[in-house]
Amino acid sequence: MRRLMRWLPAALVFVALALAMFQPNASRTVRADDIHERCADCLRRLQQHYEQCQAQFGFDVRCDEQYNRDVVNCHRQFCEQ
Repeated sequence: MRRLMRWLPAALVFVALALAMFQPNASRTVRADDIHERCADCLRRLQQHYEQCQAQFGFDVRCDEQYNRDVVNCHRQFCEQ
């Protein structure tokens, strides 16, 4: 009986650690529709921002460079996942 009592706390700690380490993730999975909607929304907002920039500055290199950076960011964050 004493041998059992000596190993019981160690076994309980091991089981608790195993449960804590190998439990499934609680994060929400993202549906493909959500990703496509976010991508489309990002590109739509980007187009509006580009048109506003052109209205303010005309056909300027600044607008084009910012547009290119924003397209890369949209694709990196939303479209390529």
